[in-house]
Amino acid sequence: MNRPILFILCLLSVLSLMACQSNNFKLDKENVTSIEVRGWDTSEEFQTIKDQQVIADVVNGLNKSGTVDTSNKDFMMPEYRLQFKHDEETLYEMGYYTDPMKMGSKPGNFWDKKNGEFYEFEYKLTVKEQQDQ
Repeated sequence: MNRPILFILCLLSVLSLMACQSNNFKLDKENVTSIEVRGWDTSEEFQTIKDQQVIADVVNGLNKSGTVDTSNKDFMMPEYRLQFKHDEETLYEMGYYTDPMKMGSKPGNFWDKKNGEFYEFEYKLTVKEQQDQ
């Protein structure tokens, strides 16, 4: 009688751990027409990415990646804010680190402030900052 109870407890533990790795990023690459890159603190727009291959790579990578809960972590803010857009409508917004950070088992560049999740997905975006001087 103890074995079935032990088995059920182990199964519930494994399912709980799997739920911790859930991913809230559920965008369809066909719906994203552009990614606006803005400064994190200033919201200054640096560039708009319209290359559909780059958009597909980022969206697919984020959809497949694991996440780490950041609600109880102290860490630096990202350099950039990414706005995933369909035409003028913002579908999703997240932070982007130019240098990958490691918050869990894998490094990544993307942080969802609203949901408190760090995405274990590395992708190098080339951000072209405007030169005013």
